[in-house]
Amino acid sequence: MYKKFSATGDQTIVAPTDTAITIQSATTIRPAIAEFSASMDAPADNQILVTVQLFDTDDGTGTAVTPKPLIDGFPAALGVIQDNHTVEPSSYLSGEIWYAQYFNARATLRWVAVPGFEWVLPAVATEGAGWLPSHASNTDDINVTVYWSE
Repeated sequence: MYKKFSATGDQTIVAPTDTAITIQSATTIRPAIAEFSASMDAPADNQILVTVQLFDTDDGTGTAVTPKPLIDGFPAALGVIQDNHTVEPSSYLSGEIWYAQYFNARATLRWVAVPGFEWVLPAVATEGAGWLPSHASNTDDINVTVYWSE
């Protein structure tokens, strides 16, 4: 049985694009992302773009997040999770956007994979995926929760 985890991160949108949360793989696992949700802390009629994009060198500098096992008693996650990035991942891949969707800041955005169609990260320690919220002038906090298996 796969180990299942969740992690939540947040980020104040202080520039057009700031990474809210990243998952960096490891050589021994291939994280399979099954679901994520995003919501804003301030209800307003703003359209926030959330992009999920792959990176291939490093996951930048952020605050370490301890993933929560979804099945009690499972060992710790091997993937590295960070939120609240102060330095962006250095190499987001331009052709590797898995998802891009606008949502109204008064609502919650939720994406759920069809079973068998989860996003699977490569088993490479320097590669992963990041959730990038963007808006030209909104400076509110966004909260992103990600669910995956290893």
